[in-house]
Amino acid sequence: MNTPDLTKLRRFGLLIALILITYSVAGLDIDAPAKVNVMGLPLIIRRPDFLPVGLVLASIYCIIKYIYYGYLVQTSPTQARFLLKKGSPVHVSTIGISLEEFTNEISNEVDRYFPGIGKIEASYTTSQGTQCSVKVIVPKIVWAFSLLEDIDYALPVIANALAIAIWTIIMR
Repeated sequence: MNTPDLTKLRRFGLLIALILITYSVAGLDIDAPAKVNVMGLPLIIRRPDFLPVGLVLASIYCIIKYIYYGYLVQTSPTQARFLLKKGSPVHVSTIGISLEEFTNEISNEVDRYFPGIGKIEASYTTSQGTQCSVKVIVPKIVWAFSLLEDIDYALPVIANALAIAIWTIIMR
């Protein structure tokens, strides 16, 4: 089974959350039966009261699917940072590689997961025994800044949970 494109899944999740939040907050009420033209085709919605239920189900589906594919099937940026900080790089092999090649690849991984802020950046040291190893030192401001990416990565889950909470509160 191929993993779906996380970018498309992310966009779909954010779109569903935005539609559900807008629907809930705007207090949209559709008279039955509703007549809508979609691409020139006249549609009659006989039970418009089920539209928000469908949006909530789509929102729940987005949360489950994004957590599964974004956090369980592949390594999230949050998980990669913690593993790298513990000395276990995610995208770099530690066995059967020269120290120079390992250091070059670690440099890219550290830059990817711990972006510098001006002249403040993460540092690392590499060593080689039976296998290559790395020790990463991350200043607190860089660690805090990298949390912004973690929030952005989790936004489809956060937005859909918030949308469901808003819908639940408003639709009581």
